[in-house]
Amino acid sequence: MHRVQIKMSDEVFNTMTFKAKSLGINNSLLVRGMIMNQEVVSAQNHKDYTRLIGLVAKFGNNLNQISHNLNLANVKGELGAVDYKHLINILTMLEHHIESTLHD
Repeated sequence: MHRVQIKMSDEVFNTMTFKAKSLGINNSLLVRGMIMNQEVVSAQNHKDYTRLIGLVAKFGNNLNQISHNLNLANVKGELGAVDYKHLINILTMLEHHIESTLHD
């Protein structure tokens, strides 16, 4: 890790500090994000994104378990062909909906 020092006027420093505080992050994170042309998100937004990622992962895990049990029931002959195809179609529609939502 490298350390960089720069000189700036009080006005620029105060503006930078105000922006960082309003986002709930420190000055270093703000400057690094700006240098890398990244969208600088607030600490709250970061927490929201992290929570959303966790929820999507849980949802995906649940869908995987449902698919596994559906296929197992089909192999055991516990489902009729019509019910199996109907449920597979529903899971496929959910998969397409999730993928399209994530790519928007």
